[in-house]
Amino acid sequence: MQLLASLRALVFGTKLSWVTASLLLFFVSMLQPSAASAQTVNQYSNATTGTITDNNCGTAGQITRTFVVPTAYIVGDVNIGIFASHTYRSDLRITLRSPAGTTGTVMTWAGNVQSGDNLNDLFDDEAAAAIGTHNTTVTDPLAPVPPPYSHSFQPSNSLTAFDGQNAAGTWTLVVCDAVAADTGQFRRADLYITSTSLSVVKTSSTISDGVSGANPKSIPGAVTQFCLLVTNDGNTETAASTNVQAVDIVPVTMTYVAGSLFSGTTCATATTAEDDNAAGADESDPFGISVTGSTVTGITTSLAAGGTFAIVFRATVN
Repeated sequence: MQLLASLRALVFGTKLSWVTASLLLFFVSMLQPSAASAQTVNQYSNATTGTITDNNCGTAGQITRTFVVPTAYIVGDVNIGIFASHTYRSDLRITLRSPAGTTGTVMTWAGNVQSGDNLNDLFDDEAAAAIGTHNTTVTDPLAPVPPPYSHSFQPSNSLTAFDGQNAAGTWTLVVCDAVAADTGQFRRADLYITSTSLSVVKTSSTISDGVSGANPKSIPGAVTQFCLLVTNDGNTETAASTNVQAVDIVPVTMTYVAGSLFSGTTCATATTAEDDNAAGADESDPFGISVTGSTVTGITTSLAAGGTFAIVFRATVN
């Protein structure tokens, strides 16, 4: 019988919690397993127009636009589209700040050979060319209104600094003019955040009951073996989740079997013995597991995109 544990994935910054990138909590439930979405591209738009005045960086005149992400999920990838009319595009300085306070430089002067006008560009780390090579004028910047954006370029600095953070909260885009003699109009921006999820499937089997031999039943005194398989559902473009912690509660009708903790990358290969306490060298292994009362806790410092880890333990029916 398979059980899908209820799942909550939340990422905390170091100012809020000791968990630096992702926290996975799951509790036993009697739900049948269901497919979980590996990742979703979430779009947040701001079409509040504004004048990009001359030489306004660091002043009240710079363009500041926000995107509010209402729900928590793990950031796997960030792209940002900018739509603006502006002569001599290289005058612009563009930054993006996450709710955690991390600021990424989307476009700046450094290494820039641009001489064209206007922006109708999606900034994407996976684009073929850097924004600094974009030296042509974007024609007719007012129509059609994106998305889709007419060009795609790598940002001045990689946006991977946001990967693994909690998406929830207010993201802030700042667009300003850093050089005299050119002005423009901000038209629109679209923030694209790819969410990557941690999923867990719990399986159980009765391995003995002291009576039935080869066909054990879940009767008082029977021993049940559980396996929790945690998966980082991201792909090769998403970051590893770090400090992933899994917490499972042994059912009140059962008692944990001391010394029955094992870890591995799959249920079938979870053969590394773990002691019951939360101290010692085994806790610094790739998968550290411990038990306190009826609470089983497993942690791995890093789980790569597509990676899995398994926790195996046993409990007797009261």
